[in-house]
Amino acid sequence: MCIRDSLSRIGVVGWEEIEPYLLAGLVLREPVLLVGAPGTGKTFVAIALGKALGLNYHVYDASKGMFEDIIGFPDYSDGKVRYVPTELSIWERELIFVDEISRASPEMQNKWLEIIRSRSVMGIPVKTLKYIIGGMNPPGYLGVVGIDLALVDRFAWIIRVPNSLDFEKENLREVISTITFMDHLGSETGEDVQKMEELVSFLKEAEDALKKLVNSDIDKKVQDFLIEFPLLVQGTPFEELINNRRLSMMRRCILSYIAVSGLKDIQDIKDTVFKLLPYILPWYAVKIEPIEDYIAVLKERLDPYFEFNTYLKTASLTEMYNKFWEGHTYVLPFLLEKIKKILIEERDDEQNGALMAIAAQMLLELQKRKNELLQMLPPEKIKLIDNLFIDITKDASFEWWEGREVNVKGFPRVKELLEQIVA
Repeated sequence: MCIRDSLSRIGVVGWEEIEPYLLAGLVLREPVLLVGAPGTGKTFVAIALGKALGLNYHVYDASKGMFEDIIGFPDYSDGKVRYVPTELSIWERELIFVDEISRASPEMQNKWLEIIRSRSVMGIPVKTLKYIIGGMNPPGYLGVVGIDLALVDRFAWIIRVPNSLDFEKENLREVISTITFMDHLGSETGEDVQKMEELVSFLKEAEDALKKLVNSDIDKKVQDFLIEFPLLVQGTPFEELINNRRLSMMRRCILSYIAVSGLKDIQDIKDTVFKLLPYILPWYAVKIEPIEDYIAVLKERLDPYFEFNTYLKTASLTEMYNKFWEGHTYVLPFLLEKIKKILIEERDDEQNGALMAIAAQMLLELQKRKNELLQMLPPEKIKLIDNLFIDITKDASFEWWEGREVNVKGFPRVKELLEQIVA
């Protein structure tokens, strides 16, 4: 199952590199955001796809469209609110292109958020809507308001489209010489795009392949890598772009790309993830600088990170603590998890008295050295330490030491330290 140059067959020139990502977005049926300068063909591609797939499509300008145009006229004649469709309304659309999102006012962006997030308007589902494509100019362009992070985070694929400087000369010649259905040469226009049954069939086959990938060995490799991803990007500009929703979207995007590409087996999923990062993170929707240098940094720390991660699973508490203060800040969650396990989950083991004393001392030390930690870690990481203090303080069986033999090594010291934590 493979289809090549499907976009060129509908008149799109120079998008060969990003074509698999756009098709993967269609297969996934999650919102796709096209980021590019004016005149790079975003609107043309959306319309051409609507025609090629034989869909009821419409183009909306988010920066100047009235929301009443989208929902139609309200009708209260039968005692219930319903909306009468017009030529502009959304209710029967199967594909919509929402252009100029980054030029829309915050109020209009909030209204589009519901449509893009849940395919509904004011709580009423748009049942026919299959595909949502957004378009925006990159940050920094004159007139660009910017895009709200809550809105951009609803787009699964964020694809930076090429401009004339990215084209080979042959492609650029073709762009210059081609007359499309949106262009005029006197009274003539270019050839219209007809329904492309081969593309329709390909997307259906890719959707079937995507369903088979769910819970497969490849899916497990993807999930295993993404579980580690938040720690891997800690301290990099990628960290602010990662949340639970984005990680889930990344998994689905990777699987949809594999389905579109027809890949049967992937030995090392990391290469695939790094290849897709510019298109499955909202980097180019909110940042100006190129992403490639930051991806190179991630690749450099990748092998050491996974080696160290494996080591942490068997490392002693003291080893982990020393590693943290040596500058390996991504040790912190592992360290706190181990301290919590020793002080709360394994406290009934009387042989652990000395280890409990060490763990409690380390926790107090982390709390006392907060000023140093603030130079090493962002505030949300400091909060992990505070949360562990709260967990220990709220523990229902906190007076676990009562009645124990005072000569059990370490227990008197543990009691003293934990009383300091509570205080």
